Amino acid sequence: MKALYWHIYFLEVIHTQKALKSADDLMPSEKERKFEEGVMCLIALEEGDEKKEDLFEKFYEDLSDYLNKVKASKVFLYPYAHLSTNLLKPSISKEMFYSLVKFLKNKLGESNVGFAEFGWYKEFKVHVRGHPLAELSRTF
Repeated sequence: MKALYWHIYFLEVIHTQKALKSADDLMPSEKERKFEEGVMCLIALEEGDEKKEDLFEKFYEDLSDYLNKVKASKVFLYPYAHLSTNLLKPSISKEMFYSLVKFLKNKLGESNVGFAEFGWYKEFKVHVRGHPLAELSRTF
């Protein structure tokens, strides 16, 4: 799994259309999501990630350390295939992405985890902070 961490002031995401037929349907009210003061995590699940039993735990440990360093408590997960050329099959990736959302909600609390839907084209506006730890990349 590859990840980018951005420490942000705010994020606005609009789901514009399905990129995959298997993407979940959204009600019009669910297509726009706003998020303030936290960390945006852009992630790409890669071939072999489905075999890593401790993947989510390692990600959580690293993310928790980052959240502590930047003094943030909220996370917004954003599936971002452009981080890798070795992507996991979409059906497995979708299942793992939503499992990761659930895992983080259990660890950080329901209200501290937001996410963009898997398998959708999206437009977004983001205001990233400007300090030495504001942008980091990770490989798990």
